[in-house]
Amino acid sequence: MIKQLKEHYPNAVVQPTQLQLPHYYCFYIETENSYIAIPEADISKPELELMSCLFPVNSNSTQLNQGKRAQEWYNFLNSSEAEIPNESSKVEYRIIQYTISGYKEDFELKDIEEAFHNIFSHPVIPIFISQKEGMIIESKHPLALTVQELYSAIQAFEGDFYFNIHFFIGQFRPLDYQLKRLYQLEKNLFDFALLEKTKERIYTFENVLPLFALKKVDISFRKLLFAQIYQAFDEDKDLWNTIKLYLENHSNTSQTAKQLFMHRNSLQYKIDKFIERTGIDIRSFLGALTTYLACLDYGGVENESKKVPKN
Repeated sequence: MIKQLKEHYPNAVVQPTQLQLPHYYCFYIETENSYIAIPEADISKPELELMSCLFPVNSNSTQLNQGKRAQEWYNFLNSSEAEIPNESSKVEYRIIQYTISGYKEDFELKDIEEAFHNIFSHPVIPIFISQKEGMIIESKHPLALTVQELYSAIQAFEGDFYFNIHFFIGQFRPLDYQLKRLYQLEKNLFDFALLEKTKERIYTFENVLPLFALKKVDISFRKLLFAQIYQAFDEDKDLWNTIKLYLENHSNTSQTAKQLFMHRNSLQYKIDKFIERTGIDIRSFLGALTTYLACLDYGGVENESKKVPKN
């Protein structure tokens, strides 16, 4: 087994004792009583998930996460055999994931940890997976961080550290094994969002799930289902942005017209023509939901083909 892995990962290091190398994932191959350490840069996320299922995994998390609580949480979320952290069972927790890219030089993780503590108004537990990935464990609190506060924090981070950072804000739930399962689901949503919604900096369950669910439907079916809406957008290249913004503004005509620098009556005319053209009343909940899914899908197709500029 190790021979085949070494052929697939030529930069891997093999030896009989556990390796503690920075920026490596270390796996124990029980059948050969040996350890193999694979550079983080050489292993994709799907490969890491597969390897983690087949073999116990140890990253340099022990070195990165010196605190006992951080290590307990890391083990709980990433090991199938780890116990629930020794925290209060009466408190709900959420996991805020992050990933860093575009940095021009190495930075000290202790400085990142200090910055994380500074943006929260109550104690949190930062956990490092690698130099560029990690999570923050936050307990439910009246002063829990808001999305707007996190946007402000992003500006400060990028000004101080010269990198780009994206966050996924998880949902609060009690500390049990379902929280671990929720983390894995949210991690999948985060990975998906980083590929499909690259312009956004903060992701949540609500703003990722619609597109995630939509992508599960075959593209040929989506084109057929949304054919009339697509045709309306093709005939009026500004209509897609207009309808999408209108729906994102909770069907508020005045607010949308103001953002588009358009007269309210002109906007209402466009909305009426869209309803007449497609037969879908976007003033109803189900009509708005269906049309918004079509907007998400159309925007992805058009952005890829460069036919319509992004928002």
